[in-house]
Amino acid sequence: MGPSAAGRTAGPALTGIEFACQVRRGVAVVRVSGEIDMATRDGLSATITRYAHDDRVHGVILDLNDVTFLDCTGVSALLAARRAAVASRCRFAVVNLQPSVRRVLQLTSTLEVLGTPGGHQS
Repeated sequence: MGPSAAGRTAGPALTGIEFACQVRRGVAVVRVSGEIDMATRDGLSATITRYAHDDRVHGVILDLNDVTFLDCTGVSALLAARRAAVASRCRFAVVNLQPSVRRVLQLTSTLEVLGTPGGHQS
């Protein structure tokens, strides 16, 4: 489901993950709730790719405040989401990381690659 005329859409209801998306001033904010792992990576990828390929969008912010679990497959999905955004000339950032998610990204040396504004306050 793409952005509606009002710029807000709910993502696919997949087991273990939900998306709430809003586009404002050319920036898509995708709020992710649940787990990012092998079972949910395709839904995340499809959601980010859809916004990255939208001509009205020049930036994608992935809000991970409500992400409760992230495994190595999820890390790969986040990196693929970033690549899709960059390939479409979109800025990309992840924000509002829970400590467990931040730790996984630190241990895999992907925290800085993903673009967390302000370094510590994301």
